[in-house]
Formats: sequence, C-alpha cells, structure tokens
Amino acid sequence: MNYRIDNLQYCKWSREIFEINNKAGLNAVHVTLVYHEDYDELQQRIQEWNKHFEENEDLIFLGNNYNDITKAKEENKTAIFFGFQNCSPIEDDIYLVEKVHEHGCRFLIQQRKVHLMQLKLVKNLLRSLMQIQLFGLKLKEINLQNY
Repeated sequence: MNYRIDNLQYCKWSREIFEINNKAGLNAVHVTLVYHEDYDELQQRIQEWNKHFEENEDLIFLGNNYNDITKAKEENKTAIFFGFQNCSPIEDDIYLVEKVHEHGCRFLIQQRKVHLMQLKLVKNLLRSLMQIQLFGLKLKEINLQNY
C-alpha cells in the first residue's frame, strides 16, 4: 500500500489547511509543535491541537503509531503525529520524556549542529554591529574635533 506523508510541518493550522491536506491525499503529517518553547508552552500547543481535533474530527486525528497511517488512508483522513525539533520542551528533566510521549509526541529531532551554527552567526553579527557602532563613535569624535 502506498502512503503520502508530509514531514516537519510548522504553520498556522486551520480547517482550510486540513482540507488542503485531505484533498492532497495526505495520510500522515508530522507536526512540529514547538521549536524553542519550554514544557508549559508545549502544553498550550497541545491544548490548541485538542481543539483542532474536536472541531475537525472529520479530517484529522492524533496518530500514535504506524498503524494509524493505514487507518487514516482507509478513513480518508490525515493522522497527525506530534514532534519537536530540539529538546527544549523536556528542559533538564528526563521524566518529561515520558510525559511528552503520553501527550502524543513521537518525534524529537535534535538539530544541535544547526542551532550551534545559528548561535555562532548571531555572535559574529553582534560583534560586527559593535565594531560598526565603535567606528561610528570614532567618526563622530573626529568630526567634533574638526569643528
């Protein structure tokens, strides 16, 4: 059996998006719930999704395992699989791993290298901005001395 699966989606979810996914024949979507948010913010996103599930039960349901992809195809719905792209939601508490799993989160994709590169870029950008600011102050000082 062939399946249509869309991975790592992050958008402003709405019935319109669920209808587009349904028309496209998507059997499963991995929804990125959070990027850098903590556990409390993750719970808020899950509450929002519970509302989506209630209001759009004709189009979507929470997927828990691979069997739900087949179920979605048979019922002409889309199984939604929760995940996030770094470990921020589990903070520094290993026991939160079990809690996020109980909430339906199935994927944790740690993009450490990407995040480290972003931090390095920000650090270099800030250094450059400071140098530009110091250069501007020096020019201002020179201009004031000439008048």
